[in-house]
Amino acid sequence: MASSAHALVFIEPMVGYGTGTATFKFSDSTNSGSDEFDIKGLSYGIKGGLEIGGLQLGAEYLENKYKLDKTTGDFFEFDEKDYDIKETSALIGYKFWFARAYAGYIFNAKLDDSDFKAGKGHKFGLTFYALTHLAISLEYKSVELGDFTDEGIKFENNYKTTSLIVSFPFGI
Repeated sequence: MASSAHALVFIEPMVGYGTGTATFKFSDSTNSGSDEFDIKGLSYGIKGGLEIGGLQLGAEYLENKYKLDKTTGDFFEFDEKDYDIKETSALIGYKFWFARAYAGYIFNAKLDDSDFKAGKGHKFGLTFYALTHLAISLEYKSVELGDFTDEGIKFENNYKTTSLIVSFPFGI
């Protein structure tokens, strides 16, 4: 008996709302310190890839328009509350009849208007397919941005968020 494999190209525009924390750290030869700020805001983007059976392999581009809850901490002070991040990820998932579990490697996360280098991280999520072209996902991600040094002081930044995402999947 011969079996055949069917492949499908999928595209999934999405919009979501995330909340979490951003941690800023500094250290030099004599001092160190850190501040943690709550972040929240909208995200939008697109994912796409190839679906073979239930296995999904793809890529994702996401723009996060987060806001810091305050601009002043014990060690850090910011001129504005914007914390906008662009992310590019590789994804792998498995789609069941009405659900999907997925994981992703964020290989490029860049904080806008910042000296921090692009960072890396990971994400995990569960998706419920409410309708044929409507899906709701709950996603957790953790990202560590690249550090930078200024006048002998090393600065580091990372963020962790949990997001509720509505997407509109369709196949070609």
